[in-house]
Amino acid sequence: MKKHERRWNCRERKVHMCLFQYCVADLKYRTRKERANELIAITHLDLRGELRATMRKNFYPGG
Repeated sequence: MKKHERRWNCRERKVHMCLFQYCVADLKYRTRKERANELIAITHLDLRGELRATMRKNFYPGG
């Protein structure tokens, strides 16, 4: 694989903190649902509804 073709891969368990411009989400020792909620909590207000709907679809299918 050439250097410029290298793909970034980061497993969810290796991410401990997610830094944004003004916020930090502590993801260490959290479940997938808790991680999703932490990231949604620090996103822009305009995007939270769409992200929560996607989370419900992915974590609670058929409900």
